[in-house]
Amino acid sequence: MSGAGVGAGGARSRSPPPKNCPICRERIWSTDEGAYFDPPRWQRYNHHLKSTHPEFARWDKRMFVAYYIAVVPFASLSVIATQIAESNLRNLFFGLSFISALAVVILVRSLRRMGTRKFLERWHAQHGATTNP
Repeated sequence: MSGAGVGAGGARSRSPPPKNCPICRERIWSTDEGAYFDPPRWQRYNHHLKSTHPEFARWDKRMFVAYYIAVVPFASLSVIATQIAESNLRNLFFGLSFISALAVVILVRSLRRMGTRKFLERWHAQHGATTNP
């Protein structure tokens, strides 16, 4: 997977955005520019996507939101499972919710990867292959 979502716009400062655009591969920032978790990096990344690839930016934001909407019910089941008194039932609910959440994460990541690849292929068809890494 080449990129993090547009959704949080810098609020996800625990990890930096991709250095290169996942669509056109243009360099957006480099490690020579100061602090690794610098919020302006997210701002530049989001600005690039919104100005250069607005359709992808909207799609990526929807996928980011869908990821969390899909995971929350399973996380809630895990919490509820820990409150059930009988240990066998608790273990069953916890195991099922964990496996289900993992399956959802894998599914959404796969969908994001396939969608990003489609946007990348469309970009290449319209603008030619990129020379950046």
